[in-house]
Amino acid sequence: MRFKQIVCRLAVMVVSLIFIAACDNQKSGNAETLTAVLEDKITTEALVAHAKELERISLSNSLSRSADSPGYIQSMEYIRGSLGSSGLKIWDQRFEYRLFLETKDPVLAMTYPVQEIYTWGTDYQTSTYSGIGDVTAEIVFVTPSLPPGVEPGTSTDGCESADFQGIDLTGKIAVIQRGTCSFSEKVSNVESRGAVAVLLFNEGQEGRTGIVSVVLSVDSTVKIPVIGVTYDLGKALYDRYVSGAATTLRIAVIGMNTTTSTYNLFAETVAGRSDQVIMIGAHLDSVIEGPGINDNGSGAVALLEVARQIGLNGYTPQNKIRFAWWGAEEVGLIGSSHYLDNLSPTDLRNISMYLNVDCIASHNFTRGVQDTDLSDTIEYPGTLYTETPNGSGAIEQVLLDYFYFQKLPIKSIPLDGGSDYMVFVKYGIPFGGLFTELDGTKTEAEVLLFGGTAGEPYDNCYHKACDTVDNMNTQVFTENTQAVAHLAQYFGDRKVSTLFDKTTTARALSRAVNAKKDTPVKAYQDRYHKDRRDRATR
Repeated sequence: MRFKQIVCRLAVMVVSLIFIAACDNQKSGNAETLTAVLEDKITTEALVAHAKELERISLSNSLSRSADSPGYIQSMEYIRGSLGSSGLKIWDQRFEYRLFLETKDPVLAMTYPVQEIYTWGTDYQTSTYSGIGDVTAEIVFVTPSLPPGVEPGTSTDGCESADFQGIDLTGKIAVIQRGTCSFSEKVSNVESRGAVAVLLFNEGQEGRTGIVSVVLSVDSTVKIPVIGVTYDLGKALYDRYVSGAATTLRIAVIGMNTTTSTYNLFAETVAGRSDQVIMIGAHLDSVIEGPGINDNGSGAVALLEVARQIGLNGYTPQNKIRFAWWGAEEVGLIGSSHYLDNLSPTDLRNISMYLNVDCIASHNFTRGVQDTDLSDTIEYPGTLYTETPNGSGAIEQVLLDYFYFQKLPIKSIPLDGGSDYMVFVKYGIPFGGLFTELDGTKTEAEVLLFGGTAGEPYDNCYHKACDTVDNMNTQVFTENTQAVAHLAQYFGDRKVSTLFDKTTTARALSRAVNAKKDTPVKAYQDRYHKDRRDRATR
């Protein structure tokens, strides 16, 4: 972290809010004076009216806008209808995806020699693309490395044919250790030998002791239930097993593993260069547990109102501005992946930049700008990237300068995954993002910057039925939407080829295009979207 920003963080306890905002946000000393046009057209009243309509639609359709639901379709049609007189070009893109959906709580329990029920999220979680079923059977270990090897990824448990010599898995639950070969290989090996369920436990080295998050391949044909558990639980079961005591478990995964369909929606300015497209996106789908008005009705509404104001005010940008409402983000970034994976190389190169707008109205918010130049959060433990597409820092800087001139404090948000910007990184497209945080807890220092309540979640209705309009902070919602409008106009009016190194981006793009031909995208491991029932990938 830069010395200037360290000083600012230390000063947060003793100086005024305005001074903190000026210190913390000023990453450059030559920010140009901003001219407010589109952002002045954004009102809280209009944003809340749209949000209330999304809430009404969601609550009228089983409380949600999950990607393949009637609530999602009606919400998309509301957006399309609201843009009908805007003069923007509007189209949709339909796609199929594989959906893994649990319709009842999973079960992991010991039934013999003692009765013990294990806790979802503490002891275990269901594998994405698990088979469906409810089985009770005796456990069998194969060839675990206990104690674990010094280096992670060294256990070959369940990977080789020789592992199974003399082991009868017929009608049994196989307990397998994480290690060298893929989860899919391990599960396939034991299923083919008659196992009726699989329990995969973590390997045991530092950083590999918690619940192992199991994602089987998208083309998996596994028919038996698959559960991932902690190292400690696996070790405790192993100790029973080697003592000679028979142990019986019940594993239940109830739901569906099927193919379904949904769609993305797009709106684009008629005016502007088509080879320098400014793209702004937000996912519209919610989880099945709630109406998702902050996550991510807030981002979807922000895009809707900015797009409306472009049309209503006759704004004609130099570069085309394209808005995207993504489908099936909550189940694996599927809509944005489908869109980019199916563009031609030329159309991909024509996207100059992308702004991701996801959850911008948390009631106990921080005003977050994604640290896309990695200057502040590179050492954050959850940061996914060591480099980002060239030009990403320019997008971040425009947002920082905007909030600085508005005398509004910000927080740098690390790139730790879980939203559609990850797909744009894959293709080397410069990106930025706004985010008011969700499932962490607010610190005393953040309260001095942003107000709110320390020790409480940023959004305690995250992925719950209470994520309604009443859950939103409408002030930060409005401020963030105005920032979206400002950024759209800022880059819409500039020769962006001078801001983004498209030669370097094209090289990264070429690598991504070649890679996608051979390697399917894996399910993202999601810090923000940790759902029990609604998880899938392409």
